[in-house]
Amino acid sequence: MRVTARGALVALGLGVAASAPAPARAEPSDQDPCMSAGVEGQIAERRGQLLEARKKFVGCAQAHCPSEVLTYCTKWLADVNANVPSVVIAARDGSGRDITDVRVIVDGVTAQEAIDGRSLELDPGAHQLRFERRGHAPVGQTVVVREHEQGRRLVVTIADPPPPGSEPRWRPPIAAWVLGGVGLVSMGVFTYATVKGVNDRSRFGCATLCAQPQYDQVSSEFLVADIALGVGLAGLAGSALLLLTTPRASDAPRVEVHPVVGGAYAGATWSF
Repeated sequence: MRVTARGALVALGLGVAASAPAPARAEPSDQDPCMSAGVEGQIAERRGQLLEARKKFVGCAQAHCPSEVLTYCTKWLADVNANVPSVVIAARDGSGRDITDVRVIVDGVTAQEAIDGRSLELDPGAHQLRFERRGHAPVGQTVVVREHEQGRRLVVTIADPPPPGSEPRWRPPIAAWVLGGVGLVSMGVFTYATVKGVNDRSRFGCATLCAQPQYDQVSSEFLVADIALGVGLAGLAGSALLLLTTPRASDAPRVEVHPVVGGAYAGATWSF
């Protein structure tokens, strides 16, 4: 069965072409390219693929197309143009100066080799944007654009990386100093009490037999040595653990993108 251009386009205009059963397929030689473009454009539009729909409507809104097709496609083209969202991307360095040498990648495809101030049209929905500048860490951002939202301003700030050798000097945490100091003092007490206990045990003859007061004194000295040894080892171990687990350098800076509407400026934070 042959389908007329007017019949197909009226059905599409009423919004039933995408959901109704497809008519009998005509032979390729019988298909009207203009009508096919109108059908495909309507299907793409209903799927939210406005950029693809516009291409199809441009193809069927030509003077050589049948008048019915031309009329419908011209109207649909105007509607799609009004609905296609767009963004205008601006980039600044850490001092707030405009920069242009930034590549813009949208959903894995390069959209702009450099920022030139022109608007970038997108299909409605969520998009993954990536901004790349030579010598800088790439910046990623998820942006949701909506139908009719045109000229939305997105500002990305890409600060210059710190010059070599400018990283903050590493300093051990205060707790490591405290634990290390306690450990060293305790080891000093252990050494003193041990030496004194050994000398007193030899002087008093407690290795074999000595009076109870001398025996108690030597025992107390060895007890102090044991306690000091435990405290010293614990303090030194804790200090060493803090020294080994404390980061030696600050993390890489994080650059954030802040989309704004109406041209307001949005900055970035370095917070890692």
